[in-house]
Amino acid sequence: MSRRETVLSPPPRAPRGTVRGPSGPHRGLRGLAVASTAATFLLVAVGALVRATNSGDACPDWPRCNGRWIPPLEYHQLIEYSHRLTASVAIVLIAVLAVLAWRLRGSAPRAFRAAAIAMGLVIAQALLGAVVVWSRLEALNVTAHLATAMLLVAALVYATVEAF
Repeated sequence: MSRRETVLSPPPRAPRGTVRGPSGPHRGLRGLAVASTAATFLLVAVGALVRATNSGDACPDWPRCNGRWIPPLEYHQLIEYSHRLTASVAIVLIAVLAVLAWRLRGSAPRAFRAAAIAMGLVIAQALLGAVVVWSRLEALNVTAHLATAMLLVAALVYATVEAF
């Protein structure tokens, strides 16, 4: 083979299942990982807004707000309820991510493990959110809720990195 043929020949193909470009078997996994991570970052930001505006006790019951599925259109209730709605979106995205990662676990085992951990953490996070409401914002519970959020973000960032 001449030097010219070596320079002009295409690069060797990657083994099946290891495609690392914008397409390939992990394309959906990548998109879901990014969406789940973005939704969770938004969730943390809305949680910070709840804390900064002292809206955490605006809905004294859980999962409803003042006994209603749709809260009164008042400032603090809307802020608190927006946190719950954002959490619902994040939970759905993480659940779909975990299912897809499970289906691709043979070619993306680390992404699967991280997504499975994220699924467990988001369930724990939702339950801790309920405990925070029921305990009337007890500091230890609020701290545990924030710490779990940070672990969830870490698991999702890792899942996203491994999906690429």
